[in-house]
Amino acid sequence: MKRSPRPPLSPPRCAIELLRRLRSSLVTRVSLIIGGFGAAIALGFGVVTATLMAEFELKRHLAHTEDLLGTVERTVQIACFTGEGTLATEVAKGLMTNPSIAAVRIVSDDFTLAEMRRPSSLEHATHEVRRKVYSPFDAGQPVGEIVIEADTDFIVAQAEEHSSLFSAFLMLEAIVVTVIVALLILRVVVRPIACFAGELHQFDGGTRTCLSPPRGHEANEIGRLAAAFNRMIDSLAGLLDKERAMSEKVARSEQRFRTLAENSPDIILRYDSDLRPIFANPAYLREIEAARRVEEDDAWLPTMPREQFLARLGMVVGTGVSDRMQWEWRSASGQAIHYEMYVVAEYDSDRGIIGALVIGRNISERKEIERQLVHQATHDVLTGLPNRALLKDRLQHAIARAQRDEEIVALVFIDLDHFKDINDSLGHDAGDELLKAVAARLLAESRDSDTVARLGGDEFVVVLEGCADRLYLEATVQRLHDAVGRACQVGGHRVFPAASVGIAVFPEDGTDVDVLMRSADTAMYVAKGEGRNHYRFFSAEMNEALREWMKLSTDLHCAIENGEFALHFQPKVRATDHEPVGMEALVRWNHPELGLIPPVRFIPVAEKCGLIGPIGEWVLGEACRQTRAWLDQGLDPGRVAVNLSAAQCEGPLLPLQIRRALDAHGLSGAHLEVEITESIAMADAEESIRAFWALRDMGVQIAVDDFGTGYSSLSYLKRLPVDVLKIDRSFVQDIESDANDREIIRAITAMAHSLGLRVVAEGVETLPQLEFLHGVGCDQLQGYFFSRPIPADAMTAALRGRGRTAAAALPPMRQHPAMAGRESTRGPRIREERVGSPQDGSGTP
Repeated sequence: MKRSPRPPLSPPRCAIELLRRLRSSLVTRVSLIIGGFGAAIALGFGVVTATLMAEFELKRHLAHTEDLLGTVERTVQIACFTGEGTLATEVAKGLMTNPSIAAVRIVSDDFTLAEMRRPSSLEHATHEVRRKVYSPFDAGQPVGEIVIEADTDFIVAQAEEHSSLFSAFLMLEAIVVTVIVALLILRVVVRPIACFAGELHQFDGGTRTCLSPPRGHEANEIGRLAAAFNRMIDSLAGLLDKERAMSEKVARSEQRFRTLAENSPDIILRYDSDLRPIFANPAYLREIEAARRVEEDDAWLPTMPREQFLARLGMVVGTGVSDRMQWEWRSASGQAIHYEMYVVAEYDSDRGIIGALVIGRNISERKEIERQLVHQATHDVLTGLPNRALLKDRLQHAIARAQRDEEIVALVFIDLDHFKDINDSLGHDAGDELLKAVAARLLAESRDSDTVARLGGDEFVVVLEGCADRLYLEATVQRLHDAVGRACQVGGHRVFPAASVGIAVFPEDGTDVDVLMRSADTAMYVAKGEGRNHYRFFSAEMNEALREWMKLSTDLHCAIENGEFALHFQPKVRATDHEPVGMEALVRWNHPELGLIPPVRFIPVAEKCGLIGPIGEWVLGEACRQTRAWLDQGLDPGRVAVNLSAAQCEGPLLPLQIRRALDAHGLSGAHLEVEITESIAMADAEESIRAFWALRDMGVQIAVDDFGTGYSSLSYLKRLPVDVLKIDRSFVQDIESDANDREIIRAITAMAHSLGLRVVAEGVETLPQLEFLHGVGCDQLQGYFFSRPIPADAMTAALRGRGRTAAAALPPMRQHPAMAGRESTRGPRIREERVGSPQDGSGTP
């Protein structure tokens, strides 16, 4: 069994253990150090003292010898002067009594008077002392010399004897001083430290809460050490408390993390610094169990190569920069499960990276919502076809491929004819069914490489790629047109849809998306304007029409503010006596550059631009203003008829608008007649019906314009308060040669009279037409035979000329046959002087 390691000592315990180990040997060490130091000092002192003593003794003996010479100097002087050898010998013997003198020699005039030497002096080094001897009578006269040789060995031996005693005394003195110093150190240093160690031992035993210094040492280093130690212990205690609290906090945090990880629905993975997986929560294990797609070795790395994942994981571990990636699993049923994974570095307490944490959240629902949002943003909700944005993108790619492969791309615009009528008559649900049926047919007739899109409303677009030639393109367009036109069942009714189609070809009709779409749209509108239900290819001439349309559209926005609109009035006469009974107000546009523009040119533009409402409101107000002006002049214009657009008739505001116009000019409803088309009358909107009945209550008459050209259903005649039916000019213009037109007019007139309605025939241009219409019972007539539409000032002059006695008061386009004599029974149609088109006298404002 492996032995558990000894726990590390805390800082207080380390200090106590160190002092314990020092306590047993500290006195010995201090004593040895002090003793050795004292012995060394004493030995040094002894050697130095011995040397100095020897030198001192030598000098002392030599000085003594010098003194002896001084005592015998007089005797030696006499002996040398007299040459008395006996006296010199006695002097020498007296000097030899000094043990430090080895030899004595007295010389007089190079004659030795006396010489004495110790026997052993030859073996020892000697030191000579010479002194000259002078005459006792003449001090400047030398008479001899005395030489004394000192025994240096004897002198040194004497010095060493004295120095040994002195050295012993010094060493004894050094020992005493060392002992005294040691005792002082033990008392002053070692004992306080031992007491300090005891305090530490008691502190370690838990009996102390703080460390107090020994008595008398409170203010010195020992006291300061104790105070510093107490502060250190306090700091360590605080740190230990913080560490303990932090450890508990970390433990709680780890527990919370584990609880969170184990119960989290998100994936949580942990990797160490070597990129090895060390933890996976139950959510990940559940996903792995559900996926069953990846191999066992790659269970950590779904739908991503192991090297790629480990490289990205290594970047996070190496740099600390977080990463984000997406994983996709496949369930056993094949369903895609998307996870968004966040990879963050995991740090230790020193901010060192020790691994990585991978957190994944299931984003399958978000992915599905994103897919649906992208689909909704790029596809039509009703049909599921690509919308305008996706169409432009695919068309751009088709153009790029066509440029690369030198092919052609055709853009086919398809607009359903009279789709609004289907919505109005059968309901919007039936209209939606028709749109989906048309979309399905276009898809069925297109190739996989083609794009079928819906722009909105009843407009579809087909992008045809890789068209071989013009014949193939025409055949394809014809097939698409025929597919749209087949009968289909919608809303319980069998309908036969029709479509106007415009085609633009890349690169002939445009080299970018916008130009191609504009060209195809232009061709489609040309096809619709030419009678609908057929297709047209774009041509350069259409651009001219498009530019004119754009110019009219731009100029229309400023026409009302600039006062460019004017009203022309065309009279309506009684069929029996041709007396004027009213008139119709028709708008004209005095363009500053193009001159007088008839409604047939600018009304469709106004409808497309959304300006038909403001123009219709201006016409209504201007007609009321002019009527008021005539009445103020004493002239009676009868009922003035104005044409209402579909935009004006939608909603409940029409009665309020007309009431406001009448009140603004002080008129009653008896002065106004409004003309609506059959398509407006067919609208089954309850608000519109209530609006028309409100007009009837105001005294305003309601006329159905262009009768016979719309739907065959006449149910609106019983729902609406209709007063007048106006037979369209298309039936009147051929009654001289077409028996069917004559029968239709007879039927319309008879039906209207049976319903109590008045009948007005439009477009009367010849006398035979007048006679026929009068013969079948038409109540009122209107047309160029009586007068063209004329400005307000011309109509004012006509009203003043003859009053209302005859139609001759009006300025005719030619002499009225009844007034000039009937030269022929068939008059020519007058068309060369008409302004505009047949709609000039129709119900278009």
